[in-house]
Amino acid sequence: MKSFRSCWCFLLFWCFRFYFLSFEFGKMLIKVKMLTGTEREIDIDAGDTVERIKMRIEEKEGILPGQQRLIFGGRSLADNTMAKEYGIEGGSVLHLVLQLRGGR
Repeated sequence: MKSFRSCWCFLLFWCFRFYFLSFEFGKMLIKVKMLTGTEREIDIDAGDTVERIKMRIEEKEGILPGQQRLIFGGRSLADNTMAKEYGIEGGSVLHLVLQLRGGR
């Protein structure tokens, strides 16, 4: 009986964990304001990194991730940081600027 109860508790734990993670890392639609002033809608997960968002922009616009710089709330976004860490939510607008390389 004790074994059955511990298995049941274990199962409930994982079901609740999956349920809450599905909300935490759920799909959302954000907007990316392009250089031309137009806005593109991009589907992302809250758990996506900025690098993954740049890859999705590349799929839609053909701009390589290494050439993209994303800005949200006046801050330049680091590639290895998740969208949720910056407070990016559904409907948020990110600004895309080109990252120019200079020098000789």
